[in-house]
Amino acid sequence: MSVTVVGAASGVSDEALEAAMRAQLGHWFGYEATASWTFLRAYRIEYAQPVQTPPYSIEGRPEKVSDGVFVCGDHRGTATLNGAIEAGRRAAKAVTAMGKGH
Repeated sequence: MSVTVVGAASGVSDEALEAAMRAQLGHWFGYEATASWTFLRAYRIEYAQPVQTPPYSIEGRPEKVSDGVFVCGDHRGTATLNGAIEAGRRAAKAVTAMGKGH
């Protein structure tokens, strides 16, 4: 299991972070199942994901930023691998449409 905590873990010890994560994961997956999991380590990576503060649109930001300039990446949609792939698909579709005179 890998868990990503955005923002809320600043200034929180690894022990306190583990306890909070274990409680949340126990709620999601069952406390019996998660009780046997072993916490290995925490990596604190600043700016690891783009900010997604509410209100946030899951459709993301437009891929076309000006004539002939397109942008993609997880910062244009959801801050996930899937978000990056989806943004790339949207940008490719927009570039292709531009080549067809749309």
